[in-house]
Amino acid sequence: MMQEFKASAQSGGVLEYPAGQRRPDWRSSGPQRLLPQLQTKVPTISRWGKKMAVIIDRLFFDQLTGLDRQNHLSNSEIVWFVMDHEPCGRG
Repeated sequence: MMQEFKASAQSGGVLEYPAGQRRPDWRSSGPQRLLPQLQTKVPTISRWGKKMAVIIDRLFFDQLTGLDRQNHLSNSEIVWFVMDHEPCGRG
């Protein structure tokens, strides 16, 4: 994904849809990668009185289950920033 990182850096941080054909693996990405990291980090960060922020793709987020929406940010341990990626033309 080096070319995507370079393109993002050159565009001032604007996220573009990846150029290559990629097949997301939601079934293993969440349980095997994201959740163990959150289980380890969130309790410690919560004890410090801080929030954990996660930037996540809309399609990946929609596959997660069992997330409770809170009425106020102060009631949350994790703040989710959900991004929609749209293909854009590359010159």
